[in-house]
Amino acid sequence: MRLMEAAILFTVTSGRINTPQSRRSFLKVIQHLDKWAGGEAGVEVDQLTAHDLTEWCLSERTRDGGPSAPSTIRNRRANVRSFYSWAAWKGLVETNPAAELDWTVQPGRGSVSSHT
Repeated sequence: MRLMEAAILFTVTSGRINTPQSRRSFLKVIQHLDKWAGGEAGVEVDQLTAHDLTEWCLSERTRDGGPSAPSTIRNRRANVRSFYSWAAWKGLVETNPAAELDWTVQPGRGSVSSHT
């Protein structure tokens, strides 16, 4: 099953995402992962490894090439962990590649700059 198809199924059946805004936010994060991993063609759910997920969570995505904000990294990590936990429960993946993201992805500490 394609990653985006599974993500849409997750938003409908998991019971974890209740509002339209949180659904859009979740799908946007997974769409970024899908494009990062497979380009325009996308990727299958079971093709991503723990190393791939760790690399994506920590990848730079700012306009100036700097590191991602800690809140962005935490958001990516939480969404991927939740999605792959559900995918493993549903049998879409044999083992959960996101199971160790709490140890492999350390977002660091940062503060929000006001008036930016």
